[in-house]
Amino acid sequence: MSSRTSAWRRSPGNDSDNWRCARRKEGYVLSCPLDSAGKPASVFLNVSDLSPDNALTVEINDPAGRPLSKFCGKECVPVTESGFRVPVRWKSAERVADTGPFAIRMRSAAKAQEPQLHALYVSS
Repeated sequence: MSSRTSAWRRSPGNDSDNWRCARRKEGYVLSCPLDSAGKPASVFLNVSDLSPDNALTVEINDPAGRPLSKFCGKECVPVTESGFRVPVRWKSAERVADTGPFAIRMRSAAKAQEPQLHALYVSS
C-alpha cells in the first residue's frame, strides 16, 4: 500500500460536512474502507487547533464499522499536537497490522474550539 491523501473541506452552511454532529457534543469522520494488503500501516494526520483540551482520538474499525479491540478509541494515545504528518499511535501498537480491510474513525470532543483536520495519510 502506498501513501494516500484525503482532505476534507468544511462547509459552514451544512452540518453534515462539519466535525460536530447534530447534538454538538462529539464529532467524527469515518474513512472509506482501506486495505493494506497484509502489510503493517502507519496513520498520520495534518491537523491544527489541537491541545490537551482539544484532542483527537483515532480508532480502526472492521468493514462492519465495529472498533477493533487493539485499535479502539480507548487504546488510542490522544493526538494533542497540531502539525504536519502527526503520527497516530495506540497503547499497544504504533502501526495497524493483522486487520484485513479496515476503516479509520477520528473522534473529537471539542471543548474550546473545533480541531481542524486537513489530511489523513495511511502508508505501509
